[in-house]
Amino acid sequence: MTKEEIYDKQIAPKLLEIAKECERYELGFVAAVEYEPFGLGRTAVYPADASVAIRMVDWTAQSHGNVDALIFAMCRWARKYGHQSANLTVLGVPSEPEEVKTDSTK
Repeated sequence: MTKEEIYDKQIAPKLLEIAKECERYELGFVAAVEYEPFGLGRTAVYPADASVAIRMVDWTAQSHGNVDALIFAMCRWARKYGHQSANLTVLGVPSEPEEVKTDSTK
């Protein structure tokens, strides 16, 4: 069996079981398993009101080592919810959340 097959058949089901238990109690959970360079399996659950901290862990796993993908995810979040980051400010991301446009504000 390849490492990816081992992950798919043996590891991922166990992580899914843990994720479901975390979800039941509204706990944030993120796991990443690298079975080959940049070959990553990811399991993640977290409640809608989860903090940016657990989301950053998930964005990192989703980025597969691509720092631009990670930064773009952070920028999207910061534009929607605001931030206090000097680095995001340097990148031009406003610190206050951008207005969400509705049909009446277009």
